[in-house]
Amino acid sequence: MALEKRSLTYNTVFATIDRGFAFISGFFLLPFIIVKIGIETYGIWVILISVSNYFMLAQFGASSSFRKFLAEFIALQRDEKITRFFCTSFYLLACISLLVIIAGFVTAPYIMCYLTKGSMAGTEAHLLTWFLVISCIGLTNEVFVALPQSHQRFDITSITSASGRIIYIISVIVFLFAGYGIKGLLLSMFLSNAATCIANIAVCFRTSRVISLSPRYIDMQSLKLMYNFGIKVQISYFAAWVAFNFDKLLIAKVLGLQYTAYYDIGSRLVVLLREFPYLFFGVLLPRFSELDAVKKTSELMKSYMTGTRFMFAVCFTGITVLFPTGKLILDLWLRGAVDPMSVYVFNVLLIGSMFQLTTGVPSTLLKSIGKPGKEAIANMILAIVNISLSSVLLYFFGFRGIVWGTSLGLIIGGLILFVLTNKTIGVSSLHFFGHAALLPLVMTAIMTAAGIIAVQFYQSMHVPVSKLLSDSIYVALYFVSVLAVSAVLFIKTGFIPVPSFLQGTVK
Repeated sequence: MALEKRSLTYNTVFATIDRGFAFISGFFLLPFIIVKIGIETYGIWVILISVSNYFMLAQFGASSSFRKFLAEFIALQRDEKITRFFCTSFYLLACISLLVIIAGFVTAPYIMCYLTKGSMAGTEAHLLTWFLVISCIGLTNEVFVALPQSHQRFDITSITSASGRIIYIISVIVFLFAGYGIKGLLLSMFLSNAATCIANIAVCFRTSRVISLSPRYIDMQSLKLMYNFGIKVQISYFAAWVAFNFDKLLIAKVLGLQYTAYYDIGSRLVVLLREFPYLFFGVLLPRFSELDAVKKTSELMKSYMTGTRFMFAVCFTGITVLFPTGKLILDLWLRGAVDPMSVYVFNVLLIGSMFQLTTGVPSTLLKSIGKPGKEAIANMILAIVNISLSSVLLYFFGFRGIVWGTSLGLIIGGLILFVLTNKTIGVSSLHFFGHAALLPLVMTAIMTAAGIIAVQFYQSMHVPVSKLLSDSIYVALYFVSVLAVSAVLFIKTGFIPVPSFLQGTVK
């Protein structure tokens, strides 16, 4: 059967459900994992994730091109190009995966012993090799995820993703209760990735008649196309790795595994929260690519401005909601008093991360019009600033300096990306920021200050119920109040349009 395209709203709903499920499950699963394996072992798990993410950069951005070019070929009905591009992509990822596994097998003992100051034995160090094997299954799955999403059918990939997530959750609970520790996490990850990959393969071959894995369809032109695009995006991938992984490895080497765990706990919730806006960008990319392919430039530019204003409203409101209540949220999350270092990481990274998230729309625009090089420049500067500031500030301010190095790098890189994007499409950056960011910035400053005062007043009060219950009620009421006030102000001022289902009811 052939895949029929679905609307942007339909795809966004399913992508939201998928991301929401991943967020909620991760939110509740992490405290359980930390309790079962301990803070030091959790620090090792964090290192495995960070190092593995670095090895995954070996694809040189190839997978970033899948949705863009497949969406274009589908829109233009170029079946032969779809076949060749899909087949070439699969074999490329298979070869990269093999090389990564070999490299991991050779270097894993040295890498892990260096980062853990020699505390890991050779056998334990090869946990990294197994982590890379499992990660490569997920990497190969990218091409099978890209095909239905390029058809603008995010409902299909959301279902397979959620199914794999359920397998992971059940496996983690079973294996950790059985005492398998970090090896149980690896086995759970393998079962999840393998099941998801098999499901996506079945979907692709059942729904498309133009794909094939016959080596005769390997096409050097397709390879050149994806790498002309992907190598430029690779810098962005590296910058993203630096932003959320370099600091952890630096902390592990200089300060130890315990501080690595503290950093990850504080940053993990910020990273989880970032998942929701990114689903919006994932849905936009095939849509923007289609608009660019059929030369609807004015509609593309209008979507850029509207989407960016929406993201500024959402992300700056996120700061208003989360910054004043950071400690309460982390305490509730881990069911106890969280180390102050984790709270500090959460608050500082929240500022930089939320601002950097607003660059998702210009980033998507640049990819869709085939100019990822502009984003690569901004992200190269982000990576350089992050590494430099984190290293220098570590010397002067220790743990706190590393955190500020990351946050400032995100802000500086984001500003540069906006300026380069606006220059590319002929828009004044001063005019753009005045229309897209000024109102959310002013509202955030005022409401966040009020929120901090409100939280301090609450904490000074004596409540007749348990702290867990009272904190939960207060955070929930604060969230609802801030979100409601922000939504009303943004809609009333005309900053964001009234949702279609509310038109006629809001005046």
